[in-house]
Amino acid sequence: MSSFYLDTSNDGVIRRIEGDSKTGNSLKKVKNNKEANKVAKEFGYEGAEELKQDFVFKDGAKFNMTIDTETGEVVLVSIKDSSIQVHTGLFR
Repeated sequence: MSSFYLDTSNDGVIRRIEGDSKTGNSLKKVKNNKEANKVAKEFGYEGAEELKQDFVFKDGAKFNMTIDTETGEVVLVSIKDSSIQVHTGLFR
């Protein structure tokens, strides 16, 4: 079964598109705000909320930060619908 995720392509438009994104098995939720802020700072952000706002704009609070354990990519996952994933292209 395919899941949905938000594509933040170069044109700056966020779209909900269908694709073969991960089912969530390799996504590990960042355990707390302190850890999320630490991850964000690795990429030059002041904190997790600033990083999330870069990818999901004002909806940052509606997404959890996860790390793909296979690739190391930071992936934002919707709190309401985990099939909505924003692949940031940021790798640890």
